Amino acid sequence: MANTSNMAFQYTITSNGLQLLRESLRLPTEPSELGSVRDAIFVSIDFENASSIKESARNFQGQLGVAILDTGDLVPSSSGSIITTYNFVTGPSSYCTSATRKFLFGKTIMISQQDMITRLESIIARTKDIILVGHDFRHDLQVLRHLNFDIQTSVLGILDTMRIASEVIPTCSGTLRDILRELQCPFDKLHSAGNDAHFTLRALLLLAVKSYADKTLRHEDQQRLESIRAVAQFHLPQQPESHDRGRKKKMKRFQRSRKHQAKLWDIDTQERIRAERAARRGQGTEQPSGDAQHISIKQKLK
Repeated sequence: MANTSNMAFQYTITSNGLQLLRESLRLPTEPSELGSVRDAIFVSIDFENASSIKESARNFQGQLGVAILDTGDLVPSSSGSIITTYNFVTGPSSYCTSATRKFLFGKTIMISQQDMITRLESIIARTKDIILVGHDFRHDLQVLRHLNFDIQTSVLGILDTMRIASEVIPTCSGTLRDILRELQCPFDKLHSAGNDAHFTLRALLLLAVKSYADKTLRHEDQQRLESIRAVAQFHLPQQPESHDRGRKKKMKRFQRSRKHQAKLWDIDTQERIRAERAARRGQGTEQPSGDAQHISIKQKLK
């Protein structure tokens, strides 16, 4: 086990993150101090309800999301299916059910609080170079330290999409949602640990692509960029039919609402209706509200 000072160093974000990102994707860049980086594995990690995990709360509920991409799988025919995504959840049944419904990329796995670090270690292959990924990653790194996660074995660096985005698209806010929109990356149902880990990884890939926007590249490098873009912009899984029905019901209710119908009236119709209402108010003939009618009836009965 490393000493305390070495552990503190190991848990810091890589300062030359964009350079490491490019090199790990085999894109043209200046060589880094790490030497050759080949076929590294990106491991994106996100925790929901991180403070509860750190405090080891008695009535604990939380989620661990992990998305993994082996850069060796990036070939011209690659698609979004090469990203493997996990969502682990622990807590009361109502919380677990809600987390399960939000997760887009497979089946949510119910675990105990004690099993969280064991599950995480079981899906990370230490036989290849590992690059940890997160968005505004400092809070998640604190949780990993609290859980005694092994951040030394095979780990080459730690990338934070918020920091890299500030370099590639400095005019964009630092939220994951805004970065995904700026990069034209499809996304849905954020604040699910598995979804956030997955979309953080997609954002990372598109940040690498965007960083070459004003550069002239060789044909083979341009082809690799397009392969990376295809993985990051791959369509999302289809939502379960029950979710679609829920969305349709909400839309129908809204379409039947008076507020929505008013938006469809032309200007002449809107002005005529306003004039009629004003005339009724002036004559005192406008129909009273439901509460006013109720009070009026009570007064008559007295």
